[in-house]
Amino acid sequence: MAASAVEESEVVTTLSVNLGISKEVIAQFASLNEDAASVLLKVKQVLDENSSKDEKYRSDMSTLRRARVDAEQQFSQIEKQLISCNARLESEQKQHERLQKEHEETVATLAEKQKRLQEVESIKEDASTNYSRVSRLNEQLESEKLELLSVVERKNQEIDRLNGANSTKCEAQAKLDQIQSQETSFKFREKRIEQEKELIERQNKWLSEELKTKTDELVKLRKEKSSQVLELQSQLDERTEELSHLKTSAETLKESNTELNNKVESYMHKLKEAREQLVKTEDHFKTELASQSKLAVLYKDSADEAKRKSEELLTAFEELQKLLKESNEGRLDLDSRLMEQENSHAERVREFEERISKLDKELENANDLLAAARQRGAAPLTPAELSTFSPTAAATSSFMKSGMTLTQIYSQYVEVSDALQQEKDENIRLKQYLDQILKEIEEKAPVLQQQRKDFEQALHSVDQLSRRLDSALVENEESKVFAEEAAKKSEHLKRENDRLRNLSADLSQQVQVLLKECEEARGGVVSSEPSVHPMSSTEVTSSSQVISEHLVTFRSIEELQQQNQKLLGVIRELSEEKEKREGDNIIDGLQKKLDGSLKEVEGLKESRERQMHMVEAVIRQRDMYRVLLANSGQTPIPTTDVDLSVLTSTPLLKTPDKSGAELEETKVALKELQRHFETYKTDRVQAEEKSSERLDKLQSENLELNGNNARLKSQLEFAEERHAMLKSNSEAFKKEASAASEKSRNLQVAISKIQATLDSVSQDMTNTKEKCNKLEVMCENVKAEKALMKESEVRLMQENKSLLEHQKSQNVLVTNLQTLQNNLERSEFEARTRLGSQVETLQREVNLLKRKQESEDKHHKSVIGTWENRVQELQSQLNTEIKTHQQAREQLLTSTRDVDSVQLRCTQAEKQLQATEKRLADILEKETDSLQEAEEERIRKETTEKYTVKIQEFEFKLHTTEAKVKGLEEQLQQAKQHAEQFKSMSEANESALGDLNKTSDEFKRTTESKLQTAEQDVTQYKSRVTTLQALNQDLNATRAKLAREAESQTKSLRDMLSKVKAELEEALKKTQTSSAAELTAKEELKEQALLATEAQDKYERELVLHANDVQALTSVKEQFQEQSSKFQEIEDRALAAEQKLQEYTSSWEDQKKAKASEAKKIEARCADLVNQNSTLHSQLEKLSAQLAASKRSPVQISLPQKEGVAAEGGEESKKTVDELWEIIRFVRREKEISETKCELSQSESIRYQQRCEYLKVK
Repeated sequence: MAASAVEESEVVTTLSVNLGISKEVIAQFASLNEDAASVLLKVKQVLDENSSKDEKYRSDMSTLRRARVDAEQQFSQIEKQLISCNARLESEQKQHERLQKEHEETVATLAEKQKRLQEVESIKEDASTNYSRVSRLNEQLESEKLELLSVVERKNQEIDRLNGANSTKCEAQAKLDQIQSQETSFKFREKRIEQEKELIERQNKWLSEELKTKTDELVKLRKEKSSQVLELQSQLDERTEELSHLKTSAETLKESNTELNNKVESYMHKLKEAREQLVKTEDHFKTELASQSKLAVLYKDSADEAKRKSEELLTAFEELQKLLKESNEGRLDLDSRLMEQENSHAERVREFEERISKLDKELENANDLLAAARQRGAAPLTPAELSTFSPTAAATSSFMKSGMTLTQIYSQYVEVSDALQQEKDENIRLKQYLDQILKEIEEKAPVLQQQRKDFEQALHSVDQLSRRLDSALVENEESKVFAEEAAKKSEHLKRENDRLRNLSADLSQQVQVLLKECEEARGGVVSSEPSVHPMSSTEVTSSSQVISEHLVTFRSIEELQQQNQKLLGVIRELSEEKEKREGDNIIDGLQKKLDGSLKEVEGLKESRERQMHMVEAVIRQRDMYRVLLANSGQTPIPTTDVDLSVLTSTPLLKTPDKSGAELEETKVALKELQRHFETYKTDRVQAEEKSSERLDKLQSENLELNGNNARLKSQLEFAEERHAMLKSNSEAFKKEASAASEKSRNLQVAISKIQATLDSVSQDMTNTKEKCNKLEVMCENVKAEKALMKESEVRLMQENKSLLEHQKSQNVLVTNLQTLQNNLERSEFEARTRLGSQVETLQREVNLLKRKQESEDKHHKSVIGTWENRVQELQSQLNTEIKTHQQAREQLLTSTRDVDSVQLRCTQAEKQLQATEKRLADILEKETDSLQEAEEERIRKETTEKYTVKIQEFEFKLHTTEAKVKGLEEQLQQAKQHAEQFKSMSEANESALGDLNKTSDEFKRTTESKLQTAEQDVTQYKSRVTTLQALNQDLNATRAKLAREAESQTKSLRDMLSKVKAELEEALKKTQTSSAAELTAKEELKEQALLATEAQDKYERELVLHANDVQALTSVKEQFQEQSSKFQEIEDRALAAEQKLQEYTSSWEDQKKAKASEAKKIEARCADLVNQNSTLHSQLEKLSAQLAASKRSPVQISLPQKEGVAAEGGEESKKTVDELWEIIRFVRREKEISETKCELSQSESIRYQQRCEYLKVK
């Protein structure tokens, strides 16, 4: 009995704790019969099992949540590490554009790699063999590449040797040309130089042709090798694609990092050389400036966006911190309030239980006494006896006597119980609210950590972007300075070009003026034809006019010459020291020539003076003959026309008169003399005719000889000047040759370097062609990847469809749950209607009992009237209670009142039994519902974690609504209980007047029926519990399967990681044997190995802590989105690079057109200068002929009275001759300068043409 009592006490305590029913009611229910006790035991067992299952479920859920939080933290750390690795990869991709597309291929195939994780286990060995084979192929390719590089270096050495031989050959040829030029004469030197020039050009052409053939052979060889390399590269790409499909995400990242580092280190040197050579060109500078400006704008935009995002993150983080603080403070306040309320409620419950236990004992005693008194028929007890017997009964009797009815007392009790129930509901709601807040905080903790880490990463990226922006601004400033310098140089060159154009225009104008003046001077001389006859005074005046015109023209030429000398001075200041030395030598030669010409003029003057003395001697002989003639014949001798024309104006001598004898003698002598004179005259005439003819011939010959002499003198002077210039040029050339030899020696090294750079540039060009081919192959690969992406898109669409179907199934589950909820509500409504019908039946029974009471007990009419009045009061109070219940739905009563006394405990106990049965049914239904909801929530969490936030919100709303519904239902039940209690009170009062036995029998029947229904419900609940247990076992089995699968995956991943470790160890061994230049790569590999080990440990922890596959799927999808965005960015970069290439080609074509137009202009200018030089030469020859004619004129003047005029003409002719010679020398100098300039321009044009041809060939 003691054991059964202990067990019953334990059952009562557990049921009172779990169901919220007082111990006395449960004890009374258990004391009815053994079936009730067995039912209570079964209920207690079910509750214990449910509590144990709930505790297990809660513990499992707490461990799962902790594991999920830890897994999310570790996953976020791994994601951060992956993001840092991706940032490094992006920086390397920006520096090495060639490797971007390979990275894109790996990134594009990343989603497929992660999806084929399960297939990796079966194809792992094949992948390792393929990897070893591909590594061997890669090593073979690297060895072939090294061999090709050695072949190219040998070719470069052969080309350098040929260049050295060519240089030595050119030097020997130049020395031979100098020896030949010294041995040969001055006449054929120009022709020989031209022939030598032609030979050099032929040799250069031949050498250039040989060079072209060699370069063509090299290009062909490189093309062949590049095609082989491309084929091998395509094979390697195919193999790498196969490998990439078979590798995991971690392995692909590690291998891609190692391969990228190796390739970066192999191609870094080439890229640096190519960039150094490309930076030197102006076009690349412009495009680089544009790209830098664009990058600066992009960096600014990205920095602004990062700042904006960081500010938004800061504000969000601050708001979240504020919300956390407020929620923590509210939670602490609510906890404190809850604790206080729980303590107060516990104290009140204890007091109420003590009071109820006392009242129960007093009621039992009072009932016993009343029964004994009724049996005995004794008088009622006095108040003193009642107070002594039971103080509570005395208090109730005092309440009754004071005027308060039992209904009023009970209404107060009901109000107090309603207030207590409302407080309990409020406590439950606050507990749920706190649990929800704590759950949200626990769920948001990793999100907040992730946001904080993202914020720190964003700050780090902002710092990096700011540093890059600063560097870009510095580079932009440097490029601006360089652009300003280039603009200054271009402006200076434009000014020089304009100045040279103006100078050429001035020179052409001066040449035109000179030609005009020369034509005018030539026309004047041509009009005065030279003749044998003596010149008249008019002819003298015209010659003086010609001389004056020559003088005038020469004065204008002096002015032009002074201007030209000024211009030449400016040119000399801008020219080099070589031109100064040449100018000084030319001036010295011209001074010597001027001295020689002055000496020749002095010799001519002396010869003229000798001729004048001879003429004076002839005149004296004539005068002597005339005197002799006058002394002999005294008759004037008639002078001939020739004598008159020849003789000067001299007076005739008069003869004196003599005697006749002498006269006769003289006559005879005269006759003889006349006869002699006639013979002499005839002889003289003949001699004069002969001499005149001879003189004419001699004069004509003299004129011809003078012209020839002048021409020969001019040619001789030109040859001497040419000789002097050639000497000076030869000396200068010798000096230049020595300097050039030194320069050639110095420059030969530079030429070899330039040749090496040219070879590297040509190699880079071939590399660019290979890149173009690779780009085409990669384009095809991208197309294939596009097809793969389409297939993956189709697959993703199918997955989306499956997810949609899954979502539909979830919606179906939700609808099923809603239907279950509706069924529950319908069952509750039916229960309410059933209870209402029961109430109506009870009311009918009450009416029947009233009629029976009226027919049976007529002598108690007064009592019946009083009880009817009480029933009416109770009905009115019931209506008021219904109204108060409706008001209680709108407002929650917070006041609590103490219950002092309770009457008629038996009736209350019966009604509380009914209430307990109802509560038991409701609680069991709620427990089953709560178990179903927990199971459904767990299934929902496992299947749909994507919609956790929404489901939590809906669950929160559902919990709040359920709490409200429960509270309202409990209030309804309490109101119904109160109504039933009031009705039961009326029934008790009415049945107290009738048979208590009938009521007890009916009560037994009803209790038995209810017990039967309760047993049926219990059996139903047991069946449900068994089904739930089966479901729980199935779920445990699925969980075990998932755990086994996770363990198998961990084992496979551990094996893979062990292989990766082995591969890493091999890579580390290889890197240890590499050169000192790969130390940085070693450090990076060590860091990556550490990261890999950390990732492995973290991943193992994740797998040990049962990480969900759904989270991995979401992370994979996020990575796929990130990689797709990176792929889009890289495509944009490729488009920008293509645009840059188009800009390069357009700028190169514009430069080509500009150079071609400049070459055409220079050729036209050279043709104009050649025409001007030819016209100047013709004019100079004409002027030399006119000078010869002008020299011829003073010889023919024989009259002494014209000596002054002749002297003045001689001086003026001397001046004109000197000025003409100066003009000739100046024009020759200008001609030589223009010829040298023309040769330079021709050489530049030939060089540009060769460069264009070379570029075309490339």
